[in-house]
Amino acid sequence: MSSRYVFPNILTAIIDSIAKIIVRKNSGADIGARHRLNFIEGANVTLTIVDDIPDDEIDITIAATGGGGAANIKPITVNVPTPQREFKTNIIDADVLATSQIIFDWGTTSKLDRNSPSMENLKHNVTNVLAGSFDLELYLEDKEKLLGDYKLNYLVG
Repeated sequence: MSSRYVFPNILTAIIDSIAKIIVRKNSGADIGARHRLNFIEGANVTLTIVDDIPDDEIDITIAATGGGGAANIKPITVNVPTPQREFKTNIIDADVLATSQIIFDWGTTSKLDRNSPSMENLKHNVTNVLAGSFDLELYLEDKEKLLGDYKLNYLVG
């Protein structure tokens, strides 16, 4: 084999190993390096690609619209009328399906609210999820009893 065939192969191997695009996310750590990146717009997805010459990089912004819709966080107030350690109530909501997942978080109840109890040891459990409703159980892990208004937020997923 002559040297004129070996040199192009060596040169190709060298260029192949060093001429790659470094990919990073949010101007942070490097993710990988390849010769080419292929960005594909999917349904309701828009790509904006800008050559950032001063920083010697290409900025890519991916925007999504539509799809599952905005999250609908629902505030509720559960009133526990008499002192008790556990309280169970049925929540009626037309958005709830038998397969829904109900996610809860504590609302704006604070010690400054009139008639509002402490939320520190309050726990919750969701059961009996049916089309149009679910059961919510509130309970305390300590010896205190539930009493008053509990403000909560939930999301149906």
